[in-house]
Amino acid sequence: MQQPQTDWQVRADAAASIPNPMYACKAGATPMQQPQTDWQSRADAAASKPNPLYASGADRTSQGGSGGRGALCSFILSNRSCMTAGIAVLVSLIAVGLVPLAVDINKERNEDDMRQLSTTVDALKLGLEKERNRTTALEQRLQEMNMTPAAG
Repeated sequence: MQQPQTDWQVRADAAASIPNPMYACKAGATPMQQPQTDWQSRADAAASKPNPLYASGADRTSQGGSGGRGALCSFILSNRSCMTAGIAVLVSLIAVGLVPLAVDINKERNEDDMRQLSTTVDALKLGLEKERNRTTALEQRLQEMNMTPAAG
């Protein structure tokens, strides 16, 4: 029993039955002219229309200045270098403004770190002073014990 063919199988079979002029096997054979499909005729029609996006300067001025979006595009295209310079200046001003801000934040962070370090050093000094006093007291007691005669 034969299974029903899917849509893509039908299309593949139909495409395989059309001769491909790229693979002509006879020497000196000329490619067959295939009938144009609908999308090919649409593409040819679209290619024959002028595209204002790729129009030269002479073509743009001959359109008569219809205003609107075309005028804006033409303004942007004609002032591209000025706009680039303006953007570069703007970016540099923003960078110059952010550097002092970052330095101030870093300075505040360093001041906080110094306060914390100073507190830690003070605590260590206090602990060292207590240990010195304790050591001095223990040494005095040891001397007193060595001076007293041993009973016995």
